[in-house]
Amino acid sequence: MDILKIKTAIACCVFLLSTCHQGTATSASASASAPPAHITTSLQQGMHQWPAFDGKLVLVAGTSTDTLKYKRSLTFYFVEKSGAEWLHVPIVQDEANFTLTWLSISTGETTVADAVVALHDRQPYLILARRNAKSAAIDMRTFKFAQAGDDFPDGPAYLFKPVATNTYQQKTMSVEDALKKEAQRKPTK
Repeated sequence: MDILKIKTAIACCVFLLSTCHQGTATSASASASAPPAHITTSLQQGMHQWPAFDGKLVLVAGTSTDTLKYKRSLTFYFVEKSGAEWLHVPIVQDEANFTLTWLSISTGETTVADAVVALHDRQPYLILARRNAKSAAIDMRTFKFAQAGDDFPDGPAYLFKPVATNTYQQKTMSVEDALKKEAQRKPTK
C-alpha cells in the first residue's frame, strides 16, 4: 500500500513539473521553420521567463475570481542580470497608452479577452484576443518584445510594441481557439 502511495506521489510531481515548466523557454532547439516551441497561456499561473537582450523577460501570471467572473493578470518585467532591478515592461497600445498589467475579461465562464506569449525564433511575442461585442468577431493584436530605442526615447528601455493585427470572423470560434491559431502564425515584422 505504501509503495502505491509513493508511486502516485511521484507521478503527480512529474505531472506538475511538466505543466509548470511548459512556458519556460530556455532551450534553443526550436528551428526557424517550426511552429513556436513554447506557448504560454494565461492559465499557466506563476512566473515564466525567457532569455532576451543579455537578460531575461519575466512574466508573472495570476488570477482573481469571484462567483460571477474571473480575471487573469499578466505583468512583464525585464532583468538584465542576476540580482539586478526588475524593470516593468509595458504593453504599448499606442504612443500615449502604456499598460503595465494586462487583465483578461470574462462573463461567467465565457472568456471575452485573453492572451498568450508565443516564441518565434526565440523571440517573445504577446498576442491579445478580444471578442468584439457588436460583431462577435475576435480582434487580435500581436506585440513584439523589443528595446525602445528611438521609438520611445523618453520611455521605458524595454516594451511590447504592436506589430500586427488580425480578425477572425467565425462567430462560433472561442477566444482560446483564436489565440492558439494566431500563436502558430509567424509575425511578419
